[in-house]
Amino acid sequence: VTADGKRCHAGLAYLNEASKRPNCSVITRAMVSRLVWEHSPDGAEKRCVGVEYIDHVGEPRYVKASREIILAMGAVGTPQVLNLSGVGDPDYLRSLSIDPVISNQNVGQNLQDHLEFYVQYLCSKPVSL
Repeated sequence: VTADGKRCHAGLAYLNEASKRPNCSVITRAMVSRLVWEHSPDGAEKRCVGVEYIDHVGEPRYVKASREIILAMGAVGTPQVLNLSGVGDPDYLRSLSIDPVISNQNVGQNLQDHLEFYVQYLCSKPVSL
């Protein structure tokens, strides 16, 4: 919802303003392949340090994060990229020959999306709602 109370999408509500900040980079016409992980300095856990993606001409690219990564690919795309990156149910990931990085049984479960479709047709008589 915008400041004046109008319904809007996330790009309009947040991205337009955030993209003006010097610490925000947005890459368009690209598809994320996977997240890249490395061990934390103490070796106790892994942390996401970058993103591999395919650019608009089909070339693989890598970008290293200086601080954080926001993965916002919708109800289907986000869990897909998490799974491809080794985050999810370890048994499921192994069945796809993906090495588990972070075990989380909830990734890809109970998805909800806002599906819409429109039907238009020509009426032979006037119709009023």
